[in-house]
Amino acid sequence: MALIASIALVSVSCHAGNESTGDLGKPESQRTERESAAPPDRPVAIPQSDIDDAAIPKEPEPVPGPDDAEAAPDIDTWLERIEARAADVRTLHSKVRHQTIQALLGDEQVRVGDLFYAAPDEDADQPNERLAVHFQRELIGGAVQPVDRWLIFDGRWLLDIDYEKKQATRRQLAPEDADGDDARAALPIPIRLNREEVQARYAVAFIAPEDPRATDVPEDAIGLRFTPHPGNEAEPFDAWFDTETMLPVLAVTGDPDGDLTRILLYQTTPNADVPLERLTTLPPDAPGWDVQIVPLDDTGG
Repeated sequence: MALIASIALVSVSCHAGNESTGDLGKPESQRTERESAAPPDRPVAIPQSDIDDAAIPKEPEPVPGPDDAEAAPDIDTWLERIEARAADVRTLHSKVRHQTIQALLGDEQVRVGDLFYAAPDEDADQPNERLAVHFQRELIGGAVQPVDRWLIFDGRWLLDIDYEKKQATRRQLAPEDADGDDARAALPIPIRLNREEVQARYAVAFIAPEDPRATDVPEDAIGLRFTPHPGNEAEPFDAWFDTETMLPVLAVTGDPDGDLTRILLYQTTPNADVPLERLTTLPPDAPGWDVQIVPLDDTGG
């Protein structure tokens, strides 16, 4: 998720003449008042009232001060709004477009499908966020083909399962004793965030509205750049949020001049019915499956 809008600039030369370019070719009845005014050699009478008004000095127009307009929200305000909205989201369903770009190889892959999300639920013994993406189509090399692939994250483990190939890889992304913020940092789709936790781990800055990567998002979407503080080994990422719903619409990771991953969310429905039974990272145990388990190494990476 990289469509870059291009704008053609057209320069227009205006040639001197007896007619303005705006009225060129117009019938006499449609010409401007300027053209039908009295010839320059005929004096034009100016009403005395206009002369009197011109002689009276006018009070200057007041210049608006900083208190006359509402100040634009700062980073803290936006994060607080996003946090407050996320607190009301128990589940979420969205269409998703996942795009990877390998600049050096000139390669691009696009996968589309559905995203399902469930917030932590202590009553159901689910202390972590759970997220699943079901890809049904992919575009590789200009060809669209059906797929049946799931990516499921439970706050600790990521299960990559391909039903067509009967292959599954369960990879640990966070230690078992990681807190909620560590678990969320493993997968940068910021559906749920806590302002204090985020700012403890990242320096957050605005992204310019004209950023070329902000395509397919609402015109007034707010873009935020999350840069890890020293000692935080998480990857930097950018995210755009709908300013009406305060829900994420786009997340981007990678080098702006190199490899990129764009995750676009659209047709998003908060608190939707989601298949909670699919939000498990236990791999298939049926015969014929190729299953790999990849735990964290001793360094935690």
